[in-house]
Amino acid sequence: MNYEDLTRALYDRVLPALGLDPALALQGFRAEHSFPVAIRFTSGGYRCFPEIDKKGAIKRWQLLASADPAMLVRWAWKFKQADFSMLTGRENGVVILDYDGEAGCKTLEELEKRLGTLPPTWRVSSGKPNSGHIWLKPPPGSDDLRNQQPIKVDGVRYKLDVRGWHGHGVLAGARHSSGRRYKWQPNSAPDEVELAECPPSWWAFLPKKEFFKSQSDRPHRTSKARSRIVRQHDPSSFRIGEGQESGGLNQP
Repeated sequence: MNYEDLTRALYDRVLPALGLDPALALQGFRAEHSFPVAIRFTSGGYRCFPEIDKKGAIKRWQLLASADPAMLVRWAWKFKQADFSMLTGRENGVVILDYDGEAGCKTLEELEKRLGTLPPTWRVSSGKPNSGHIWLKPPPGSDDLRNQQPIKVDGVRYKLDVRGWHGHGVLAGARHSSGRRYKWQPNSAPDEVELAECPPSWWAFLPKKEFFKSQSDRPHRTSKARSRIVRQHDPSSFRIGEGQESGGLNQP
C-alpha cells in the first residue's frame, strides 16, 4: 500500500472506527497520536506493538511485535487507551540512545567530542526539557546492543541509556506523564531525514548483548546477583520514555 492509499484508508475507515480524529492521518509521522505513526512505520517493515502503563499490552511483545498494519488495527481496537512502541535491536533495524536533562545533554556532548558527532537522523523530544531519543541503524554485522540504563563502560557510568536487543522505544505522538506528547525534533522525522547508521566508534563503545549457545556457557551467578540483575533488566523497563531523573527510562 502506497503512502496515499494508506492515508486514505486511515482517514476514511480506520481512525473513525477507533473513535480517533481522522485528521490525524493527514499529519503523517507528526501525528499527535502514536497509532497512526506506528501504522506509517509498518510500511517500512518496522515491528511495533501496543503498551499501557509502561508495559507491553501484549505478552511476549519481544516476539510478537508486528509490521502487519491489520494486526496493529486489531490491537488498537482491543486496547483503546494504548500507545505504541517500536521493538529495538538489530532484528528490527533500529537502536535508541536516550539522554535526559542537563546531565544527559552534558554526557552526550562529552561523548560526541570523544567519539565523533552523531549524524543527522531520527530524533524525538520527550515531555521533559533537554531530553530526547536518538534513533540509529545498526552497522553491518551480527552483534547487538544491550539494554542498559545508564550505560556502564569499563566501570564508568554515563548519563545515557541505550535500547537494543529486545528493548523498545515509545513512538512520537505517545502521551507523556507531563500531559505533553513525544514529538519529532525539527527536520528529524522519518519522512524528513533518513535513519543514520551508528558510527563505528559509537558502536564499538556501546555495551553489547552477550548471547550463549547453551545454559552451560552462561556464567554462573549467585542468587543475590541474579535478583539484582532481574531488578535492573526487567523486560517491562525496556522502554525509552518518561523517567524521574533516571535517565529517561520507565522503571519496572
